[in-house]
Amino acid sequence: MNRPRTTVAAWVGVTLGGCRPQATVVTGPIAPEACKQVHIVATNTASLQPFLGCHEIASLTARTGAAIDFGVLTNLETVHGDVRIGPSVAINEIALPALQVIHGALRVAGNTAVTGVFASRLQQVGTMEFANNAALATISLPKLQSVAGDFVVQRNSDLSTVLAPSLQRVKGRVGLLSCRSLEMLEFSKQFSAGEIEMAGLPRLDWTMVPGAPPQPPQGAAPTPPNDPAF
Repeated sequence: MNRPRTTVAAWVGVTLGGCRPQATVVTGPIAPEACKQVHIVATNTASLQPFLGCHEIASLTARTGAAIDFGVLTNLETVHGDVRIGPSVAINEIALPALQVIHGALRVAGNTAVTGVFASRLQQVGTMEFANNAALATISLPKLQSVAGDFVVQRNSDLSTVLAPSLQRVKGRVGLLSCRSLEMLEFSKQFSAGEIEMAGLPRLDWTMVPGAPPQPPQGAAPTPPNDPAF
């Protein structure tokens, strides 16, 4: 006798009273009042369906071999923890159209097919890292204003464009490292950072970054970045 298949929508960890989060299979819509405690581990686009009504969640993680369309999260405005995408092999684009605040980290790393990251309403982030994304060409964050910690973009060989024209303050370190195709970068004219480190950017005019260190002469050997994984 054939048994009916159960569609696994996602795994959700809910922390109550300081207890350790427990994984639960979710196959139906999450009540809006419960969303704030939800830790989503996305496996495909269908796994996001129970959370379409959520305006806030605890965290979002995706490590998968399947494609995911994050754009279905049209109501998601706040993430109280981290957004971590990767490693992945079939995600082509990361678009979070309503997201405004990430209190934790935004980390996009180890994705082989992602060509663009787009968050048109994102204004505040705890920390940001884009690393080791083989096909990433564009990062577009037009309303991003502040990063509470570090903002690191490193080892993205196809990355040509980083647009954050409203970004005024990174309290920690800005690291722009080993992105040999990067030629367009836009921050606010009032931009400032706690520290700026740049290396391995042969196509970029470093004067695009207010407060950047002096650009090495053409043909000069690049200074190895302060990165233990370099």
